[in-house]
Amino acid sequence: MDFEHEVMNCVEQLRLERKMTIQEITNGVISRRNYSRYVSGEIPINLEILTKLLGKLGVPLYEFVFYMTNKNILSNLDESFFLDLIRNEQYEEAYKRYYQVIKDKELQSIFATRTIPICITLMLYKLDKMSLEDVKKITSRIIDLKEMFQKKHLNDDEIESLNLYIRICNEQDKEIIADYLLNMLFCDDYRLICAHYDFCRMLSYLIVLSIITEHPNQEKYDKKQIKRVIDAALDFFSRAKFINYDILLFEILYKYIKKNHIDNKDIIFYYISTILSTNDQEFLNGKKFTITKEDMDVYYELLKDNTFLNANIYERIVNHELE
Repeated sequence: MDFEHEVMNCVEQLRLERKMTIQEITNGVISRRNYSRYVSGEIPINLEILTKLLGKLGVPLYEFVFYMTNKNILSNLDESFFLDLIRNEQYEEAYKRYYQVIKDKELQSIFATRTIPICITLMLYKLDKMSLEDVKKITSRIIDLKEMFQKKHLNDDEIESLNLYIRICNEQDKEIIADYLLNMLFCDDYRLICAHYDFCRMLSYLIVLSIITEHPNQEKYDKKQIKRVIDAALDFFSRAKFINYDILLFEILYKYIKKNHIDNKDIIFYYISTILSTNDQEFLNGKKFTITKEDMDVYYELLKDNTFLNANIYERIVNHELE
C-alpha cells in the first residue's frame, strides 16, 4: 500500500469515527466521486485537498501526520527494524534477522513504496547476492527522480529512499538530488511533509553534505555554498540532538577537511568526541573510523583548552571559514 493510499485510509477512518457523511466532508472541497477515488487509491491525494479535508474533520495537519505514521509503524515493526539496520549499513544483520520475515509479505508500512524495496535491493547487492546491473534496473523502477521532484514537498518514504539511493546511484542523479534538497532546505516554496520532520530534515542535511563535499568537480559546489550548508546543519544538529547521528555529520566533515587539506582542529575534536561519547554499541557495530595519532593529539590538546570547552557547541566552526 503506497503512502497516499494509506493517508486516505486514515482520513476515511477519522470520518467514520466522527460519524460524518461523505457529503459533509467533501462539501466545498471536492466531489463525492473524487473522494471515493482518493479512498480507493485510484488517484493520489495532494497536500491542498488533504489539508481542506482535515479542516472539515477538525484535525491539524501535523497531528494527523504524526498519528497516521506512528499507527502505521507500530503495525509494521519488522519493516521499521529492517530499515534501521540497512540505514546503519548493517546488511548482514538485516538479512539474518528480518529479511526472511519481510521478503514474501505484502509491505504495508509508510516506507513500503520506495524505501523498503530499495533496502532489499541495496542489501542483496552489498552481500554479493545481486549484480550492480540488476540493482540499477530495479532501482530505476522504484525511484523516478523526475516524477518525484515535480512537486515541492517530500514525505518520510521519499527522504528515506533518497538517503539509501545515493549509495548506488550515479553522479548525475546525485547532483539532481542535492540541488533539489538544497531548495528544500533553504527555499520557502519547498516543504517536508513528514511525521518525523526533524529526523527527515537531519537526513536531508546528511544527504546534501555527503554529495557536495565528495563531488569530483570542485567547481560544481563552491566553498561558500558548502560552508552555508555546514553552518545550517551544525545549527540544526545542535538543537535537534539526534543521538549517534552527530557521528555521521562529523564523519562527512572530517573527510572533507582531510580531502581538501584544511586545518580545522575543531572538526577533528568533535569527530573523535562523538565517536567516544556514544553509548549505543549496536550503532557502532561494524563501523571503522580512520583516526591518526596526530588527530588524537589534537583531541587531547583541545581537552585542555578552556576557551574552546566553554564556547557554545560548534560555535567556533560556524564562526570560522573552512579554508
